[in-house]
Amino acid sequence: AIGIVSFDTDAQDVMPVTLAGPPVFGAGRGLARDAVQDHTPNPAGLTAIGDGVEKAHDLLAPETGFDIRATIVFTDGHETASKFISDVTGLVDERVYAIGLGTAEQIQPTALTSLTNGTGGYLLLTGELGSTDTFLLAKYYMQILAGVNNEDIVLDPQGWLAPGQRHRIPFTLTEADISSDAILLCPGPEAIRFALETPDGSIITPADAAALPGMRFVVGQNASYYRFTLPVATGAGAAGGRWHALLEADDKGFKRYLASIDRKDRETQRQAAAHGLPYSLNIHAYSNLRMRAALAQDGLEPGASLTLRAVLTEYGLPVARRARVRAEVLRPDATLTTLPLKEVAPGIFEARLTAAQPGVYRCTVKAIGRSLRQRPFTREQIVTGQVWRGGNEPPPRGSDTPKGDGHAACELLRCMIDSGGISRELLARLRALGIDLEVLRKCCEAVT
Repeated sequence: AIGIVSFDTDAQDVMPVTLAGPPVFGAGRGLARDAVQDHTPNPAGLTAIGDGVEKAHDLLAPETGFDIRATIVFTDGHETASKFISDVTGLVDERVYAIGLGTAEQIQPTALTSLTNGTGGYLLLTGELGSTDTFLLAKYYMQILAGVNNEDIVLDPQGWLAPGQRHRIPFTLTEADISSDAILLCPGPEAIRFALETPDGSIITPADAAALPGMRFVVGQNASYYRFTLPVATGAGAAGGRWHALLEADDKGFKRYLASIDRKDRETQRQAAAHGLPYSLNIHAYSNLRMRAALAQDGLEPGASLTLRAVLTEYGLPVARRARVRAEVLRPDATLTTLPLKEVAPGIFEARLTAAQPGVYRCTVKAIGRSLRQRPFTREQIVTGQVWRGGNEPPPRGSDTPKGDGHAACELLRCMIDSGGISRELLARLRALGIDLEVLRKCCEAVT
């Protein structure tokens, strides 16, 4: 099920918790997609993240019949108005994840970090987005969804597919994997023929998936995916082993995709003509072989030490001396380094990194090893660390805001507007004269 709230100076209900329904065309999915697309940011609003978290908690609290409740906070700014996160942390009893769109200086995520860490969730920051980050936000959301569903990421490559090209991408499933999703993110999924090759060489197309028990193929707005339980009932019965995702450009579909690009979007047109279609392939597994990665840091200012930690288990037992783990670290200046993680205890891997530069450190933790039955496996997870000048200063609290006469005046103004004590006609007439009481209220609240 899905529910949505929005927040700036205050929080608003956008969509009640609604059952997601069938893939792509389910009621909740469609309503959520429309709500997000119809959202209009309020440039005059402040940022009261605590209000949003509280409203989301209130939306989830009465819901029953679900195994897991989780909130995802998406923001592009740091807290500038109450309620602050510190005012509502005592209310939260669900898992909280956060995605920050921007740099560490813009988000200043001290409070977000403490909020998510205390609930079993985590924070991901984008940093400065570049031309290779087309799918980064989608990857973040999909990784969080995998975590909520207790799934693991097997593989997460991306690339470009031009007309006439065919990509054959290997991925490995094991006897510990119960089911899998092979998800293709692409701005024009109809322009790519997407099939799977099983370990015994059988080819599964979308038409085949419709006839196989426990398997289905779904095409969405910017994605298509296979979802299947193991083993798959092909001729030899496909289960653990080396699979392949087969991607081939469809000429007619590619031409339709080119025709759909806005003529003003010259950069997208140029890239499509030069490289073809961008794509990101995500292989998820609901599995008894699990990796959980985390990043801890001893400070939030340049010079802080970042500790990467990955825990590998199979059927609840440590994956001891059967795996290698490394982290691909993208520094704030866009340079890349590879950091090996040492097995400090059975199935526990750690490494340290000094965050000398201010900004976001995006770390992709990758594990490769063998299962109890000696089948190869891979796992991936993104974690982020962030430092900025002034990062160790305490986050704002509601008690930091003076409650003098100015505050009372603001509360009176808010009450009169929200309760209808000032008519819409008068508000419109004052706005025509250059007096916007809504903006005045928000400015008043910001300084009292």
